[in-house]
Amino acid sequence: MLNVVKELRRKGEEMLVVYHSHPVSFPKMSKKDLDMIDGTNLLHLIVGNVKTIPEFGLWWVNEQKKAIPCNFILDNPR
Repeated sequence: MLNVVKELRRKGEEMLVVYHSHPVSFPKMSKKDLDMIDGTNLLHLIVGNVKTIPEFGLWWVNEQKKAIPCNFILDNPR
């Protein structure tokens, strides 16, 4: 991911969101997730697949590595 961040900075852009999945659990930010995060001030989209229909969780992680849940709306254009 470091190469991606360097390339974005070179272009004058910045990363806003990263995502990962929890294939067998709910989309909650775990201690393990927080321990693995190497960038703060990013939104983290987590996809959980416990139910038939995947669930999503969106979290903002601040400088103190505190995960703050965010509300979001998924639009289904037809």
